[in-house]
Amino acid sequence: MLFPAPATAHDSIVSSYPAAASSVDSPPDEISITFSAELLGEGGTGLIEITGPDGVVYSEGEPEIAEATITQHLSANAPSGRYTVLWRVVSSDGHPTSGEYGFEVLTSAPLSPSPTPSTTAAPTATPTPSSTESAGTDGVRTEGHGEATGGGAALPVFLITGVTVVLIGLLIVVLLLRNARRRRDAEQP
Repeated sequence: MLFPAPATAHDSIVSSYPAAASSVDSPPDEISITFSAELLGEGGTGLIEITGPDGVVYSEGEPEIAEATITQHLSANAPSGRYTVLWRVVSSDGHPTSGEYGFEVLTSAPLSPSPTPSTTAAPTATPTPSSTESAGTDGVRTEGHGEATGGGAALPVFLITGVTVVLIGLLIVVLLLRNARRRRDAEQP
């Protein structure tokens, strides 16, 4: 009763390319996000949707999941500007987790010399934000259970939880000792 059950936390982002709130000189070939533990599932269980400054989705093909990393290819004709990356994966604890972050491309991809138009992937369903969404300090948003996606933010949560548990335990011990002292004093004539 004095010791709470351990809290389970979803996997958090350890790194991403491009990084949240960063700028890159040219459009990357792919977006990759690495989590703190191996992701569950293959094909269809992960999603990365990359939306450009013009509102067009530049994700190309299906995302690839390899251990703790999910990778999504980016269309070759991506323009310069601000991009939004929406992601959804299944954490190692079996629960889905999702979020979004942004980055900026400073220059457009060079146009190909061939006159054939390039195709972009059809827009996919956009995850809808819920009321449990929170904003991180580096522009990263997460949805669900308050897990941080900036990498290292899980430590303060565990630290705060641990300190809180210790303080509650000390308070209980002090109250029990005070109660025992009062009983002892009341029994003495």
